[in-house]
Amino acid sequence: MASCFVVTFSAIAESSKLNFLSLEVSVDGKLRKVDGRLGFAEVIMRPTLTVVVNEDFERGNRLLDRTEQGCLIARSLICPVKMEALVRCADEVLAR
Repeated sequence: MASCFVVTFSAIAESSKLNFLSLEVSVDGKLRKVDGRLGFAEVIMRPTLTVVVNEDFERGNRLLDRTEQGCLIARSLICPVKMEALVRCADEVLAR
């Protein structure tokens, strides 16, 4: 799911001409057993997007939301998929 999210975001960002430094995605899933079969009860995606300039902060958030809706794997799951996104500016990362 993380790979699908990154590929989808990259395509959306390219068509939107958003310059970004990095995108890291972690995914956690909770399993449940129904009728003797394992399946996902919930999936949480945690993308961290680093934009080049502070002015792209809001646009980065919007594009992450569009990516959540466009990610084929996330859309194909029957369980809830939640996203906890973080957008930061490269200045913040470099200041550390």
